[in-house]
Amino acid sequence: MKAKETVLQETGLQFFGQLSAAVSHDLKNVLSIINEKAGLLEDFCYMARQGRALDMERIDAVTAQVKDQVARADQIIRCFNRFAHSTDHPVAAVDLGETVTTLVRLAQRLLAGMEAMLELQPIDPPVVITTRPLMVQELIWAAIQWTAAQRDGKKAISLAVERSGDGARVLIGRLDPLPEEGLEAVFRSAADAVREALGAEIHLDPASGMLRIDLAALAPPAG
Repeated sequence: MKAKETVLQETGLQFFGQLSAAVSHDLKNVLSIINEKAGLLEDFCYMARQGRALDMERIDAVTAQVKDQVARADQIIRCFNRFAHSTDHPVAAVDLGETVTTLVRLAQRLLAGMEAMLELQPIDPPVVITTRPLMVQELIWAAIQWTAAQRDGKKAISLAVERSGDGARVLIGRLDPLPEEGLEAVFRSAADAVREALGAEIHLDPASGMLRIDLAALAPPAG
């Protein structure tokens, strides 16, 4: 039992660190762009002191670009804040659609590195489930990575969330042709420990070519 807990902690930290590093790179890029635009505005100020005519349309454009980057940084930080708070409680009721949306937004850099585009399907009505918030994101991300590695060409990956009885279902795909490598070769012992802790089952549906994650609703925390 102790060994399994250690595995879960290690994989959770690795996943958290991987996503945090991607977020820090995105924020660094935002700051680099803002710094570049600040340099342009300094040049305009210098020109004004020299009595030279200013291109107000260009100044307006630079100002708008700075505002766009501030808005982009704000969205990244809001998403990361939600992600970070997924560690607050080991088991909690979560809006799975919102959780997956946050994960996808934060993982854009990682997806780009895999040359993968992910299309999140509309989720209505909301799917709320009691689960382990950080672990469920870890398992879904592992499934996305596996699916991206199995694609034939550069087809977009579809991701859908739906209610399934008392639990929920995540559908990722579509794979055509189906991979020869079985799921057990990818979801190794660490991911298996996460799957077990979530009460999840993972299947590859030959008919649809979709990877399906069935999530059981866990008992709410005592108190």
